[in-house]
Amino acid sequence: DYQTMKEYDRFQKGAANGNRSTKVLQKQLEDTTSKIIVTTIQKLSEFVKRNKNHPVYQKHLVLIFDECHRSQFGDMHKMIVQNFKNYHLFGFTGTPIFAKNAGRTTNPDFCTTEQAFGEKLHTYTIVDAINDGNVLGFSVDYYKTIDANLDNIDYVEVEGINTEEAYMADERINNITEGILTMHPLKTNDMTYTAIFATASIPQLVKYYDCFKTKKTDLKIAAIFTYGPNEDYEGKDELSCQSLERIINDYNKMFDTNYSVNTFDGYFKDVSKRVKNAEIDILIVVNMFLTGFDSKKLNTLYVDKALKYHDLIQAFSRTNRVEKATKTQGNIVSFRTTKKAVDN
Repeated sequence: DYQTMKEYDRFQKGAANGNRSTKVLQKQLEDTTSKIIVTTIQKLSEFVKRNKNHPVYQKHLVLIFDECHRSQFGDMHKMIVQNFKNYHLFGFTGTPIFAKNAGRTTNPDFCTTEQAFGEKLHTYTIVDAINDGNVLGFSVDYYKTIDANLDNIDYVEVEGINTEEAYMADERINNITEGILTMHPLKTNDMTYTAIFATASIPQLVKYYDCFKTKKTDLKIAAIFTYGPNEDYEGKDELSCQSLERIINDYNKMFDTNYSVNTFDGYFKDVSKRVKNAEIDILIVVNMFLTGFDSKKLNTLYVDKALKYHDLIQAFSRTNRVEKATKTQGNIVSFRTTKKAVDN
């Protein structure tokens, strides 16, 4: 919702109303002068939960869900559409969920974008967008990093095989880190642009981050992730929240800021701004920033996780926003996602 508000303000300052809480959202829904309200599905469903018979349910509203391939197949969506009585519902997504890419689901009757939003009104594919010059094409490099032929195996099966130990091996992590440091200036046009590094898990992210810290480099490396509040300590030297705290402390020293895990929202916004301004050279993530995040200064994605279907297109598309003549393509460097998955 933060990025959406910034886009509305760029069009016309004050055109839309943002909100930081469900309480503020309720006031906006009750105020007839609030024409455009930008919020999250979480806040809207919380409003519905707290207000069983609110007069706003009878008003004519247009409900627009952006990135509607996410968070639309559970109780929040159902609660919203069951309570509002007089609405038009629109969904926008660059990567619709079809039966083929729905993954495992508990309800086959409610797991695709069409089931949640009805028949599609309009299609504009990534091929159309590339041909029209609205986004750039991709260049994908593949690096084989473990001795196994995974090219023709479905990733659902691959992830079930006990390969995580091989993917997390110190030597492999170190080799990939050194490889990234070597190729980064070339991929980013001598650091004119910036990169995201998508990892498979929080432990892997932390391991990569710590490996980068051991190298002599002038690159500004940052990381961001969210963690569960009740993590089990058993068998771990450090909890995820402790890892994030020291990563944020390093960030504070690098940029003279004062964030912590308790001010994560501020940290997130600051990281977002600095990636867009190419002040961070490599941002290491697990899932954050891989969907819906737009930055013209981002041109490279390093990938050490299994991506396919909509997750793959979403992640790759972080790199292909048109900027100027020096940005000719989105660069993808894959250490795990296979050519078969990309071709599919």
